[in-house]
Amino acid sequence: MTRTELIRAVGDALTHLDLLRFDTPLNHPDRKRLNAQRRELDALLDRLVDAQIDETTAAYKEAGEALGPLNDELKKVAADLSKLKDVLDKVAMVVDIVGQVAGAVVPLI
Repeated sequence: MTRTELIRAVGDALTHLDLLRFDTPLNHPDRKRLNAQRRELDALLDRLVDAQIDETTAAYKEAGEALGPLNDELKKVAADLSKLKDVLDKVAMVVDIVGQVAGAVVPLI
């Protein structure tokens, strides 16, 4: 997965989260968790956009390999509110993987 593909994948995940948030009532018990995960993933995306990423590292390649299929799974379950717990669990995994990548990059300053 290239840097551009990574940023697009995270952007796609954010879009799915926004659509899910739109369809989730404000008083739904999982809404706060969904909002928090969305903010965290957005902050990580900002770090990735501003970072110098070495796509040749093993850690980057492993994260990219894990993120691709996970993002596909997220697309499948995001449209079904009855699967909100599954969506939240998958988003937590996406946040973790993107956090690993963001933690291993060097800011472009």
